Amino acid sequence: MNPAKTCLIVGAGSSCEYGYPLGNALPEIIARKAENWEDGWCKPENRPHYEKHAKRLAEKLRDHGNKTTLDQFLSDLSDPDKISKCTTEEKENIQEEAAIALMLITDTIRKCEDSNSQQGWYDI
Repeated sequence: MNPAKTCLIVGAGSSCEYGYPLGNALPEIIARKAENWEDGWCKPENRPHYEKHAKRLAEKLRDHGNKTTLDQFLSDLSDPDKISKCTTEEKENIQEEAAIALMLITDTIRKCEDSNSQQGWYDI
């Protein structure tokens, strides 16, 4: 994409017709990916390290539901006031869960981009 020749006009849900998930569906997609190791989001040799954190992240996402946005969920997950009351191990778990969530969000969006390969884009 050449920034000098790129114009994006977007709105809420504008990418849905290209297969990108809407914000309210993303938490469940992320939870399923966290439990589905065949999806390729994590190298097999890293699975033992991430497995318990991914499972806990999926549970937290499902408990959260659609109470707020995914961004707010991640912000709440790593809230400094909450973290300051945690043990060192709990802090490390939260950091891992947040890192996994970001990996899964990136993986989800990247796969949508790969499958679309600019279908429907216009050159001006």
